[in-house]
Amino acid sequence: MSRIILTRSIGIVLTGTVLALSMWGCGGANPWETVYPATGVLTFNGKPLADAEIALIPVDATAPPTVRPRARSTSDGAFAVWTYEQGDGAPAGQYKATVIHHEVVVTNGAVGAKPSRIP
Repeated sequence: MSRIILTRSIGIVLTGTVLALSMWGCGGANPWETVYPATGVLTFNGKPLADAEIALIPVDATAPPTVRPRARSTSDGAFAVWTYEQGDGAPAGQYKATVIHHEVVVTNGAVGAKPSRIP
């Protein structure tokens, strides 16, 4: 398992053992069925980002549509990626990551969400 850091000049930092996993499934098993733990800490402008949605999109065009690893960050920015069951991890491979964070607001009893804070 490899440790990677994805950064953008605007200050988004996604760190952890998130997926540039170099190992593929063994034998004749479908490589998309085997998952590996992937965890990390999500920060924005140098601070942990809570309640952010993380989606990993496989670069491999042959990935089945059911393979869409995802995670949600906790109050300290920590996250654990899951694909099939909560916290199970993700199949080995390369992914593009997207992060969305919407602040939830209540106005006159109605719940809504502001646009994503992350450009």
